[in-house]
Amino acid sequence: GPLTKGEVIKWSPFFEKFLTDVDYFVNGTKKFWGRPRPFLTDDRVKPCLPKTNGKSYPSGHATIAHVYAVVLAKLDPSREKAFFDRADQVALDRELGGVHYGTDLAAGKILAAEIFEKLSANSDFEKDMDNLKP
Repeated sequence: GPLTKGEVIKWSPFFEKFLTDVDYFVNGTKKFWGRPRPFLTDDRVKPCLPKTNGKSYPSGHATIAHVYAVVLAKLDPSREKAFFDRADQVALDRELGGVHYGTDLAAGKILAAEIFEKLSANSDFEKDMDNLKP
């Protein structure tokens, strides 16, 4: 991706800290919609990624990638395009890999924006972000 090794080392603890919150919203949304994976509803779909029995909608990978892209773009606006291009590629790989529908990716992107809005309302999150800015 577009990060240096130093950035990964420096920023990983922050991202790991709020990943649990992201997972909470993703898993709750998946449980609510209950959409099965494409390969479970159409035997013509032969995934080239590991199969999981988890629900399909919204894509957790797409959601996480886009939340991370938003956060990274706030930390370094000069690389916003690179961060969002990478998030879009992560999401598309899930569809091409046969484990998600295109609408799962779109929902993940929308959910990511909503999650970031909730995270941003937390003063500790905002303080952590401020401490990481170059």
